[in-house]
Amino acid sequence: MGAWGPAIFSDDLACDVRDEFKDLIVNGLSSEEATNKLIDNYGISKEDLEEYNVFWLSLAATQWKIGRLTDEAKTNAIEVIDNGSDLERWKEEGEPGWAKQREKHLLKLREQLISPQPEPKKVKKRYKSQTDLEFGDAISYQLRSGNFAIFRVIGHHTDDGGTDPVCELCDWIGNDIPLPHEIEKLPTVKENHLTTLGRVYSKFILGQMSPKDYPNDRTKLVARGLKIELKNEPGDGWVFLWKSLDKQLNELYGFS
Repeated sequence: MGAWGPAIFSDDLACDVRDEFKDLIVNGLSSEEATNKLIDNYGISKEDLEEYNVFWLSLAATQWKIGRLTDEAKTNAIEVIDNGSDLERWKEEGEPGWAKQREKHLLKLREQLISPQPEPKKVKKRYKSQTDLEFGDAISYQLRSGNFAIFRVIGHHTDDGGTDPVCELCDWIGNDIPLPHEIEKLPTVKENHLTTLGRVYSKFILGQMSPKDYPNDRTKLVARGLKIELKNEPGDGWVFLWKSLDKQLNELYGFS
């Protein structure tokens, strides 16, 4: 399950479907044409029920929000909600309480889908992120408390949304930033409590949704050319967003 929470768009596939549908609308396709293209691209069928459910729920939610809800998306999404199949995976795989929260999100979406949708909205071209950070760089990030955290850059992630740095978080927090040779030797952090299917994350993509998300006033390059030993471990594809980084660092690692 590529989900990090029970909300409709707290899911990798859901976000991809939302973004790709909007891209197709920007490129001049009708809602029906864009829907058919996505069905073909993803090979959607009930043989993969989890993907099928996420696809139609996220697509219907996206279409309604921008005033382009198709009868097909509406019918399929409501069917998924009413038959309860989407809730099964949350009862089996999610964290305690997530099934209840998911049910609330689904019922809210159902009410939305049967209500009059907004007038068609203009869809903006999607922002594509870029980064100047290189493998072996280290950056400091100043938390709102004034303390600093340290990230080492171990690669890049590129998709339709642009290119973002893949980083590992050092097991260090303080006021005086370590020297480059000290940063090189810092261990990576581990979660204080396991979440999201029991995985441990110390590596992740640092992503941004718009230029204003990047905290220039709190981020500084503090080392280049570090010797970094890469180790395979779960979570290399986990995404942290700059705009919510303080919250995520506090909830997962106790950094404040």
